[in-house]
Amino acid sequence: MSTVTQSAPRSVVSSLRILGWIAGVVAVLFSLLAIDHALALAGGRVELQARLIAWLTSDTFVFGEGNLREMEVWYRDALGRMSLHMVLGGIALGLGILQFVPSLRRRKPRLHRKLGLIIWLATLASMVGAISFLATFPMHEDASGAAFHLGLWALALLTLLLLAQAVLAAWSRDFRSHMVWMSTVMAALATAPMLRLDWVVFSHLWGGHQLAVVSLATGTFVLLQTLLLMTIWLTWIGDRDLPARPTPVSTFPMWLVRLLAVLSALGAVQEGLLAPLGHDLFASSRDARELLPPGASLWAIASVVAMISLPTAWRDALTGAVPSRLISFSSAAVALGALAIGVDHDRGSMERFSIAAFWVAYGMALLFALGLAHLVPPNSAGRNAWSHLLLASLWLPSQLNGLLLVGVAVGADFSEAMTAALFNGFGGIAVVGIATGFGARFRFWPSPGWRSQAAST
Repeated sequence: MSTVTQSAPRSVVSSLRILGWIAGVVAVLFSLLAIDHALALAGGRVELQARLIAWLTSDTFVFGEGNLREMEVWYRDALGRMSLHMVLGGIALGLGILQFVPSLRRRKPRLHRKLGLIIWLATLASMVGAISFLATFPMHEDASGAAFHLGLWALALLTLLLLAQAVLAAWSRDFRSHMVWMSTVMAALATAPMLRLDWVVFSHLWGGHQLAVVSLATGTFVLLQTLLLMTIWLTWIGDRDLPARPTPVSTFPMWLVRLLAVLSALGAVQEGLLAPLGHDLFASSRDARELLPPGASLWAIASVVAMISLPTAWRDALTGAVPSRLISFSSAAVALGALAIGVDHDRGSMERFSIAAFWVAYGMALLFALGLAHLVPPNSAGRNAWSHLLLASLWLPSQLNGLLLVGVAVGADFSEAMTAALFNGFGGIAVVGIATGFGARFRFWPSPGWRSQAAST
């Protein structure tokens, strides 16, 4: 499905071709199943998607106790909005995968632009449909709980923000930014089929857990998965077609990088050290089962150490440098601490089980990004994109307190708010790392003056 750079090892070329074909088939299949789901709602029948997942897992998993079928009642009551979301979301995903086939983009630029317009409009309308449904749907009626509901809100809003950046970049003829932002839009859209694949895989790995539980648990790290996949695509496929941008300018200004480092250090100390010792800012909202286990102390201390040198490491990554020893060791320790949290965290509720799943996935993702930050050479922007993704991911503690307050304020209990804070917080900061690493620019309005500058690069 795709062409990779000449410098990529043959084994990487073969693996990426296989991965690309699998991704393409899954995206097209899911887009058809999404359209069928809307038709099934209108016709009052069971959708093909549910039957397929039941065949791959079991009838009990899909249709038994703790399934998601009760959501169908709400979907039928909002048939117009949900049909808009499902059908146009499926179209955006199915057509969107074609935009990432390099040979098609190079040989058919007019087709690329026309398909792009359809994808933008379909994505916009799909997210409007989703938000209009979420706005009238009671948060605690969600089969996977309030945390999943908050996650859907965040994902829809994030998708619209990323789509706006992609459109503004195209209007400004900033094609490098456009491709990077559209890659993150595709990552957001791809969470839908990836979540269903996760249901199948983890229903077997987590035998005995109901679909509602598996859905929430895998939902905590589904965006992490798709962002990593799109970063892989940008690294070995998309980067070949990105216009050069050698100027080492950060997507986030350095004052904000420093602020996030300070907030991350404080957040890690609060959650990993002070709260378990009884100095908890949220003592009135949570009980002992919701505190992080002893492994959090390693995560907290390593996070503080990493934050001390993170602004310098962020600047160094803009010039393609690999992470320093201090950043490498502290990042590895953060990852090990996250894994320890996930292994030891209390799993007595659906939300706490999901929190444990997130920490394990987060720790593995940090180790993966750290390894590639040392192995992958600088990209066409002269930057170490995997280092930027790693460093941005270390900002997770900076997001927790604010998102926890939002979750509690809208009526979620502490476990629900924490579950949502973890995966919502990670998604936003990971996008910043990817955008900076590949040289995308954040803008609030089109920049017509970029036309002449783009032509000269």
